[in-house]
Amino acid sequence: MKTHVPWSEIHTACDNIARQATVIGVPDCIVAISRGGLIPARLVAENLNIKHIYSFGLTSYNDDNKQQQIQIYQNPLRYIKKMKHKAALIVDEIADSGNTFKYLSKLWLKSDTGSSCSCIFSAMYVKEHCQMEPSIYHKKITDKKWLVFPWEAKYWHNEKSHLD
Repeated sequence: MKTHVPWSEIHTACDNIARQATVIGVPDCIVAISRGGLIPARLVAENLNIKHIYSFGLTSYNDDNKQQQIQIYQNPLRYIKKMKHKAALIVDEIADSGNTFKYLSKLWLKSDTGSSCSCIFSAMYVKEHCQMEPSIYHKKITDKKWLVFPWEAKYWHNEKSHLD
């Protein structure tokens, strides 16, 4: 079942993530999980008045099909270290299996960036059986629900735009 998420829900989710981040401690940089986390990361950064936004380029899906392995094509860790950031908020649109966050957690800790900069994981939505739940999220959803976001081309092929 595909559910089209409206922009109003995206803004609410990003505001909620920003509020939760301030409770934990305001990060000094944002790291987007590309591609789905790019727009939410920008909105959260705006809300927190954070100017430094980086992007991890990762792929774990080919269209709507889950791939066996995560592939990394963009890694900002050396820039985060170079800028001497102390706390990063990692933002994605959805935590499905949790594999992306697990992968990044290991990568972060293996790098020397992990010793100088802490990271907090966040997602707008978390599937109920996610194996690595982020510290910050807006809403849990069922595993059967497939969300279509307004920045995806397939969003515009269906006029229905409401969240159940």
